[in-house]
Amino acid sequence: MKEENEARRKEALEAIELLREQTDRKREQERTRDGLVILSATYRGAGESVEESEKQATQLDVTIPIQALVVAVAAARGLTRGEKDSTSSLTIPGGRSKAHLMGFYDVLVGSRKELEIEYLFKGRKHKVVFQDRQAVAIPMRSHLID
Repeated sequence: MKEENEARRKEALEAIELLREQTDRKREQERTRDGLVILSATYRGAGESVEESEKQATQLDVTIPIQALVVAVAAARGLTRGEKDSTSSLTIPGGRSKAHLMGFYDVLVGSRKELEIEYLFKGRKHKVVFQDRQAVAIPMRSHLID
């Protein structure tokens, strides 16, 4: 079981590297138009049964895979870049573990997991934590921290 999970970890890290260049371009486009910029995203073990040291040891930086999932709504509406109505969003359906997403793996088998995301939207900082099987929808005003 441990060897299998280590293989999945390696696959996740390779996927992150494959996404890096494309995602860097996307992040810069979002930054330029004051859109949705993922500052950090961490997938880790969660819950009272997980010790703090275990949480730290199982953290996976998923900033790149999360930024890769950001979609420009302007494109979906048929608007051109730079139009006032253009915006960006990120949605991940609920009900299934995020360990199955590209660039992710089950960081702590048999335990609850969570996804913490810090992001900029329209130049303002936001932060939110989602449980593993919880649906993700950002940006949201309720995530605003400054």
